[in-house]
Parts: sequence; structure tokens; C-alpha cells
Amino acid sequence: MFTARMCIGGVLRAVALGGALLLAACAGTKVDNLVSTAPAPATLAAPPHSIAVVVTAPRGASRDVARTQAALARQLSQMLASRDFTVVPAGEVSDLVLNCRILAAQSGNKALRLLIGYDAGMAQVQVDVALNDATGRQLLGFQTRSTTGSMPGAVAGLMFPVNAAFDLATTGGGIALGINQDLAARIGETSYRIDGQLQGYFKNQGWSYEGMQTVASIPGG
Repeated sequence: MFTARMCIGGVLRAVALGGALLLAACAGTKVDNLVSTAPAPATLAAPPHSIAVVVTAPRGASRDVARTQAALARQLSQMLASRDFTVVPAGEVSDLVLNCRILAAQSGNKALRLLIGYDAGMAQVQVDVALNDATGRQLLGFQTRSTTGSMPGAVAGLMFPVNAAFDLATTGGGIALGINQDLAARIGETSYRIDGQLQGYFKNQGWSYEGMQTVASIPGG
């Protein structure tokens, strides 16, 4: 027999599910504060072919930040090399310099997200990105913030598909460096989001971004 208690229980379950889905919708990788300028003819007479990747973090940063710094530098260098850029060491002469400053990085804890919710146990990576020419003039600037959101549960599979971003995170300096899967996925998605912004900038300038593979679609972006 259908009772008032059963009705109330159903409503509460629906509200809980709706709340979980809403929190999960906050997951993914966002791009904010996007600023783009065209290069001056004097600074780039031809499309760029070489780039230096510089990833920095605050002095005395946490282990998560230090591991994120190393993994992000490796992944971005590999991505740009796959697109036929000559990736040179920081400090050497190059057409472009990609500067990435890590603002925050922390491992996630699925148990805490499940039991407590909100920001407890949330994994995140936040990076300030600037693309400069050889003179130091900024051509492109933006910030990325990648997060697991606040709740995993049944919707976790929607946020963490087995795609190229996760593969890169786990094999290109993520799990191999002792980073947990939540943080590794956040780093991988951040790399792909940065790559996508670079691709868009090159397209707007009429430059080739060769060696291109399809930029992965990042959930929540």
C-alpha cells in the first residue's frame, strides 16, 4: 500500500539525486578571463614554429602542487611536440613562450565527497596561462579551473570517461608520479583545455596548428 511515508521518502530521494546531479554539473574544466591580442608584425614576421614551456609554482608549495607542476610541464611539451612544434628548454630562444603558473592543486578523496559533500574531498587544478612572443609581449591569457565537483556517486562515470585526456594523465606523468586518479584526471583535462585555447588562437591568426588531432571534448566545459 502506498503510504505518506513512502511518498515523503520518494520526494527526499528525488531531491537528493537532483542535488547530486547539480553538484556534479559543476565538475569539469572551465576557462575564465580570456584575453587575446594579435601579434605585432615586428615581433612575429612568420608563423611560429618553436615554443618554450614554463610551468611555475609558489616556493614551498605542497606535494600536490609540485607533482602537478612536473606532470603539466611534461604533458604540454608532449602535446606541442605532437603538433610539430620544436619545444625548446626554458630560457633558450623561441618564437613563443607558454607560461603556466599553478594557482592551486589538490588531490581528491571520493570517500569524503560521498560522505560529506560540498567541497570536502574535491580534487582541483587551477592554472594561470599566458602565451608570450619572444619579446615578452602577451598574445593570449586565461585561467583554467578543473574540479571533480563535490559529489561522485552514480554520476561519477559521466565526469570521468575513459578518453584521451585520462589516458594522457595516467601515462604521461600522472599515476607514474604518484598522483592519485582524481588529480591525474584534472591535470589531463587542464592540458587538453590549454591545447584547445592555443588551437583557437592559431586559427584566429590564420596560422597552421599542424600535427593536429581532434581536441578532446572536456565534460563540464
